[in-house]
Amino acid sequence: MRTLLLITLLVATAGLATGQRWNRVFKDSIPFPEDKNYFADRRHARFWLRTDTGWQMLKIPHVHHAYEWEGKFLVKTGDMRALVDPDGRVLYGPSHYIRKHGDLFLGFVCGKGSYLQTDAGDTLAFIPGHPGDRLVRKPAGMIDSAYVYCLAKYYPELASFRHDEIHTYGLIDGQGNWRIPPKYDAPFRLEEGVAQVQYKGEKFWIDASGKRVSAPPKTSSEE
Repeated sequence: MRTLLLITLLVATAGLATGQRWNRVFKDSIPFPEDKNYFADRRHARFWLRTDTGWQMLKIPHVHHAYEWEGKFLVKTGDMRALVDPDGRVLYGPSHYIRKHGDLFLGFVCGKGSYLQTDAGDTLAFIPGHPGDRLVRKPAGMIDSAYVYCLAKYYPELASFRHDEIHTYGLIDGQGNWRIPPKYDAPFRLEEGVAQVQYKGEKFWIDASGKRVSAPPKTSSEE
């Protein structure tokens, strides 16, 4: 038994040493740039970031291009993108699109939904599925000259809900402030300063401050 354990340890040690040598050879074969802190290795489809301990490979598959954007790195993976901060944290995994919304980042992942995240990668709001894609392609209006989006307040279980099972919709600005509290049953938009909302099954109108108001008069085309 002792002999078997010794043999197993020697094999494992030899395998580790071989793997380390292969990693050194692999890294030495990559033409890292001297004037940049990041590198999209198209030959091996990997993204590298220069750190205090040298070049480190991030776990982002199928990389073919990367560039600096908003103080971070936008890494293209096929027809998707990933967002990486200078410390090597992947704030957004591969997403179909990522855009800036004030101080926040808004992204959409097909089959999952749309996320609104802080600069540190914390999720503030989310909408599951394809309806989220349609909602975030353009703002839901403006409040005090600031664009707002209609999203649902995030909590971990939200990703498993259907679109019509969520009851935390509100309007959030680019600084992460809920300008209209996230308590409504369905998405809504501000049109000429008012919006029709649904709360606990009841439909009514509110203004840009969230105050309940009378329904606007119908236009001739609506009558």
